[in-house]
Amino acid sequence: MTTLERLTADLTVSMKARTAFRTNTLRQMIAAVRSAEKSGAVARELTDEQVQNVLSGEVKKRRESAQIYTDAGASERAATETSEADLIESYLPAAVSLEQLDTIVATRVELLVVPADSDLEYEGFVGEVGDLLSLFGCIRLESVSDP
Repeated sequence: MTTLERLTADLTVSMKARTAFRTNTLRQMIAAVRSAEKSGAVARELTDEQVQNVLSGEVKKRRESAQIYTDAGASERAATETSEADLIESYLPAAVSLEQLDTIVATRVELLVVPADSDLEYEGFVGEVGDLLSLFGCIRLESVSDP
């Protein structure tokens, strides 16, 4: 089941359960995806990865809005934006922390190292580098602020 199909199915369940907050947030998420599909010269169907990118953008917008509302002293609105962001994030793949990423990269790099005194050629070196680089295309980092 694609992310968009899951959103649509969850919207139906939410509407039947009469949960207004969830229903409204799901409608907004679906509308954002549909808007992205229609953007550009030609309407197109988004891939699941593109849908997740749209949802990631929606999370970022809501987090930024929550911060603005907090700074302005509108804590109720900030809480609503944060709750919406949390709901949207539940439809995204789990974020990888920097510590987890360090561990993954270190493990993969260790596999690439061939001792200098070894007569063995590492035939899979190119494949391993490709695997390591493709890993970065399928993970999502937690948001990190600059030091």
